Amino acid sequence: MKRNKDEKITTALQGFIASNKKIRNGLINEEVSRIWNAKMPDSVKSYTKSIIFSYGKIYLKIESAALKQELHSSREKLKELLNTELESELVKEVYVS
Repeated sequence: MKRNKDEKITTALQGFIASNKKIRNGLINEEVSRIWNAKMPDSVKSYTKSIIFSYGKIYLKIESAALKQELHSSREKLKELLNTELESELVKEVYVS
């Protein structure tokens, strides 16, 4: 990446992150985890084994069968919540297992 003399470091970093899919997905994954921990009640967080963002898809691993069913039926609502918090339409699908 060629750097312009007048280019600010934040602009350079934003350009680098935008052009690197792995870094961008990693940052989004961290942000999704932070949102999940901030917005979900303790009962949901305690049964959440993992939450992974990968190229527009969220993969939730849940330990409770009843909660798994509840979240499966609320996938669209979860997608809307996460996209609203991310202020972008990054989440395309939510998978619960």
